[in-house]
Amino acid sequence: MDICSVGRGRTVGTLAAIAAGLILAGCTGTPTADPTPEPDPAGAVEPPAAESSGGDTACVVGTWTLDLPDYEAQAEAYLVSLGIPLESLALSGSMTLDITPIYFGISSALVADAVVHGIPISAPQEFSGGADWQWEADDETTMAFDAWAWGVEPVTVEDAPAAPPLIDPDMPVKVTCAGDRLTVQSAAAPLVGRFTRTG
Repeated sequence: MDICSVGRGRTVGTLAAIAAGLILAGCTGTPTADPTPEPDPAGAVEPPAAESSGGDTACVVGTWTLDLPDYEAQAEAYLVSLGIPLESLALSGSMTLDITPIYFGISSALVADAVVHGIPISAPQEFSGGADWQWEADDETTMAFDAWAWGVEPVTVEDAPAAPPLIDPDMPVKVTCAGDRLTVQSAAAPLVGRFTRTG
């Protein structure tokens, strides 16, 4: 089901699932391993891919906390753009990234409290996970993940549309870093995660 088709006719449960999807900065699918390529019968050897010097690893390494007021404002604007009669939205909790030169970890415990058609909705979402990461060879601003593993898996609501995630382990993530500010966004995500260095 396409999330853009959601309108006034949806149930409160579906709206809660949408709110949960907005705070679900994790994967909606299961990572799969690339198949092993078949050997070339002609014996030709492919030249190795050109290696990139990588992005600004020194800048991205650290502990980062989500700018909650900014993310809340983006989420509210996004839900309104879908035609949802949102009267109020408040996000509470935290989302943290822990990045080393080789490992990317995320931990989230957010709650979205909204009022739609006078009905209060509360959508908690907690998850954690991570993977080895590297810069894309042809793009020094993009991270790719390898062998993502969940510590606490995100919970999905059956038959509910999910908002595109902030971070999807199956997709590269665009990253910008300057001083104590970091932004991350998956290609299909409608929201940008803006983080502040806390460690």
